[in-house]
Amino acid sequence: MINVLLQQVFVMFFLILVGIYCRYRRIVTDIGKKTISNLVLYVILPFNIIHAYLVDLESDFWISFYQIILVTILYQVAAGIICIWGYKNVEKENRCIYQYATMCSNAGFIGNAVAEAVYGQLGLIYASIFLIPQRIMMWTVGISFFEKQNRKNALLKILTHPCMMATGLGMILLLFQIHLPQVCVKMITSVSNCCNALTMMYLGMVLYGMNIKKVIKKRQLYYSFIRLVLIPGAVFILCRLLSIDRLAAQVCVILAGMPAGSTTAILATQYHKDEEEAVGCVCGSTLLSMFTIILWGYLCSMFL
Repeated sequence: MINVLLQQVFVMFFLILVGIYCRYRRIVTDIGKKTISNLVLYVILPFNIIHAYLVDLESDFWISFYQIILVTILYQVAAGIICIWGYKNVEKENRCIYQYATMCSNAGFIGNAVAEAVYGQLGLIYASIFLIPQRIMMWTVGISFFEKQNRKNALLKILTHPCMMATGLGMILLLFQIHLPQVCVKMITSVSNCCNALTMMYLGMVLYGMNIKKVIKKRQLYYSFIRLVLIPGAVFILCRLLSIDRLAAQVCVILAGMPAGSTTAILATQYHKDEEEAVGCVCGSTLLSMFTIILWGYLCSMFL
């Protein structure tokens, strides 16, 4: 399990280095970086979201389904409370970055890969279930952190956002177990597979030339403690109290302890926030997660 965790983290940092190299060699310019941001957010991410819901749920899974949904809903509620009260000392301009990053982890990238590699197909299904509320929240409440316009206009923008529309379609496909033609599944999968690499390379492009003090500072450590220690610790205790199925509980804890979602940096760029602050948030928490994910993996194997 530990080897799989390390492999995923190393892959992620390799992709970041590729992005740095592209900027260093001027393969990608500032205009190109902006184009990649638009491509990921408005085209590739929606396909990636739909792809996550293309799983078959057997009748035997429904008990675990409801257990996982209960845990992840409570987890999202707790994250929402932290978003309201946990970042009062952060200036308003950057507060939305940490609020979004608290609600949206990188579980869809590292978490899914780890769940499938360690626990097999059943682990991947559990991970997909766990991510349902997060995907809904990140494209509703999460976007609202960045959208500070008139509430009616902001709501309309959120509901018509490609990622939100993809979430709604994905939910319909999952809950009603609608099976798309195989050619459609292959097309969706092909576009979806571009997401992880492009997103992480984009982080490297933003990271190039960035002041290292933006990545390592007290604010990042405070956020990382919340994201990597406090939240998974609460989920760990909750799973113990509710006596949830062992495998389902382990998947919940591991995914709850993932670092900041890489979409944090993309949204910060799109909404003209401090993208260096956002990249520092993502990269700083990802670096620390190399140690905390392994720790939670060990604790789960011993006590769950």
